[in-house]
Amino acid sequence: LDNVQHQQTRYVLQIKPVEELQKPARSEDCRLHVFLRPGYPVVQSPLFLFTNQSLPPSLLRRINLELSKKAKAEVGAPVVFEIVTFLSDALLDMQIQFQKEQRHKEFEAEQRRLRKEAGHEEEEETDGHDLYYSNYEIEKKDLSRRQRAKLKAVERSYDRPDVLKKYQEELQERQGTRIEKAQNESSNIR
Repeated sequence: LDNVQHQQTRYVLQIKPVEELQKPARSEDCRLHVFLRPGYPVVQSPLFLFTNQSLPPSLLRRINLELSKKAKAEVGAPVVFEIVTFLSDALLDMQIQFQKEQRHKEFEAEQRRLRKEAGHEEEEETDGHDLYYSNYEIEKKDLSRRQRAKLKAVERSYDRPDVLKKYQEELQERQGTRIEKAQNESSNIR
């Protein structure tokens, strides 16, 4: 056993995006875990796991799926450098695309809520997107409460600075009206 040399099969690489990620994400937290399998690079591609605690889980899943597709397409070639280059170049674009999709989902949800409040009937759409989500809702009913909560958290947008700012302004406005009302009531008592 003393003569057997063990090669390192796991690496953690710090990824530096070409452009800084948009807030609240932190670019310095980008890590790529590389797991080299026994047949690499001839027979198998390595496994990749991208992590960043400041990015939403659904975006991380999307990024990791993209890395997996790229790695499988390059079986037989040393792919680690290609993946690192791709990730550092495309990370900001993936984040921006994800944020746009989340804003669009929030906008559609707000529009449905407003239409429902106004008394308009919702139109039934039968395109593939809605069929997917209708099946998703059916599957969602079979999940445990904790799993449903996790899915709900993933579906929530992580691009929230504008929403939080609006909420804080509304809160301050309500506080201001309460203070004015209390001052008026106290002046009427005297």
